[in-house]
Amino acid sequence: MDIENINLEQKINTISCGEKLSTMILSKYLSEQKIDHTLLNASEIIYSDSTFDQINEHNYSIKGSFRCDEDYLKKNLCDESVFILQGYIATTRDSMPCLLSRGGSDTTASLIAAAIDAKRLEIWTDVNGVYSGNPRMIRGTKVINYIGYDLCQE
Repeated sequence: MDIENINLEQKINTISCGEKLSTMILSKYLSEQKIDHTLLNASEIIYSDSTFDQINEHNYSIKGSFRCDEDYLKKNLCDESVFILQGYIATTRDSMPCLLSRGGSDTTASLIAAAIDAKRLEIWTDVNGVYSGNPRMIRGTKVINYIGYDLCQE
């Protein structure tokens, strides 16, 4: 099937399959290792304040503000369980699927950490800090010591 012949909702669902599959594989592994965990669906927890018609058709994502269903998380999580969910996936204000823009998995982690009053959030990357460019590809990049939310989202 030609990707140009499927609608935007189908494209977003197709793109998000990798995130969903990865968490299913991890969940299966943890089950085999007898590690107590809960697999959650991010699109039932992370919400955009935007509507479906505001999706950028170039990269199928939404920029803007997002929120997390704090009540759901606090009700379903306990301190001794591991929980797994996708990053990058959310639901619009009008209940349609959407993707968070670049860095969406980090945004998801931050929203959840804030919602559950986490003492610490660790985001592991392949570089220490936020740089002015990819230090492996661009010579002379510098660490950005202070950065606002909007610029960080870019």
